[in-house]
Formats: sequence, structure tokens, C-alpha cells
Amino acid sequence: MFTEFFLKNAFNLAILFSCGMALLVVRFWLSRNVQWKKGFTFHAAQFFIYAIIIGTIGSILNNAIEDYNL
Repeated sequence: MFTEFFLKNAFNLAILFSCGMALLVVRFWLSRNVQWKKGFTFHAAQFFIYAIIIGTIGSILNNAIEDYNL
């Protein structure tokens, strides 16, 4: 069951993993090494990444509900 679920959602899970890594890069690299004022672009990028994460989780839940009749 887990393997089938993983294979059907492999692309979505890859998106979640890459978005998580992008958030870590934004948080640590930009906040510690670069001394610049966080402006609109920084916050817009974070909002976009969070929107992708929420959309991907919704897609995974839709697949689970459809496939397993939850």
C-alpha cells in the first residue's frame, strides 16, 4: 500500500522535498551570510514556496481520498 501510494505521488513528494530544501537555503544562507534588508522579493519568494507546498499536499490528499475511498 505504501509503495503504491509513493509511486503515484513521487512527483508531488519530490516537489515537497525540493521546496523544503529551498526554504532551508533561504532561511540559513540569506539570514546569516548576506547582510541585506529583507524586502518584498524575499517575502514573496517565501510565500510562493509555501503556496506550492500547500498545493502539493492538497494534491496528495486528493489522490489518497480518490484511491483509497476515504
